[in-house]
Amino acid sequence: QGKIIQVNGSKVAAYRNAEGKLHTFSPLCSHMACYVHWNSAETSWDCPCHGSRYDAMGSVLNGPALHNLKQVDVKTPVAEPASLAVARRTFETSLDHMEKNSAWRHLQFRG
Repeated sequence: QGKIIQVNGSKVAAYRNAEGKLHTFSPLCSHMACYVHWNSAETSWDCPCHGSRYDAMGSVLNGPALHNLKQVDVKTPVAEPASLAVARRTFETSLDHMEKNSAWRHLQFRG
């Protein structure tokens, strides 16, 4: 069974084999980067733009694509960049300070 899913805000072509193992690939056709679709009748990933087809494991069946779908590792969590984490903590600290400051007490920053 195959399906396009969202993982960490990105589209992923996901296929679960008969043993239950999940295989994940880029959903972008290697020919012209159109999104592939799962064809349940043929158990293949099909590109609607120029007719390329891939088997369930992402290998090219029919061109014009010459390269397989790229495998994607979705088990590795996407870490928050350090600069974003620092900015978030600085902002939250500023909010805490403003909430405690008498001039800001009447404002509601958190719901």
